[in-house]
Amino acid sequence: MVPFRLAAVRALSPSLAICAVIPFVPSTPFANIDAGTSVCLALTSMGVYESSSRAGRGTPSTRSWARCVGRADVAYEIAMGFAMSRGIDGVGQLNIGEIIRAQH
Repeated sequence: MVPFRLAAVRALSPSLAICAVIPFVPSTPFANIDAGTSVCLALTSMGVYESSSRAGRGTPSTRSWARCVGRADVAYEIAMGFAMSRGIDGVGQLNIGEIIRAQH
């Protein structure tokens, strides 16, 4: 029973940690990190790897885990990187707060 509860916590933790980097109130960000977009990419990747590794471990085959992690996640990270690169190129900074300010 404990592994099932820990799996939910491990899957939810990266999603909640991203909330520390994204400034919801412009005047007072929780964490003003200069490389905020890199932190967002890293944390979203951790969440995807966690969910796909749990899906691969549910099957009795030993190769299914490597196939689950390898195929879908690379395409996901490339698409996220391209989506964030437009904001980074337009502003010239990795700080999410500065990207949001430049959009206004």
